[in-house]
Amino acid sequence: MEVAGSNSVLMFDEMVIQKYLDFHLRRQIIEGFEDLESLDRNLAVDIQVLVFMLRGLFTNWKQPLAFFVSKFRIKKHELSVILNENIKCTA
Repeated sequence: MEVAGSNSVLMFDEMVIQKYLDFHLRRQIIEGFEDLESLDRNLAVDIQVLVFMLRGLFTNWKQPLAFFVSKFRIKKHELSVILNENIKCTA
């Protein structure tokens, strides 16, 4: 990849999703409940998703990095922790 192609920006966006529960066979868990990875997992049914994505500045490419689902909008301190974790992963 050329130098111009490796320049990227970390983006994130939060959006509303439909309620949906599903059983993940390999992990043996029910997906669709609030799950903020290292912060918390509880029985609240999700209606929000926060998505992190890398996007090329000078080239047309996108790479999803992570997503976090929650019942309500993610709080400032939770967003700060999640954002710092994603920055460490991309550095």
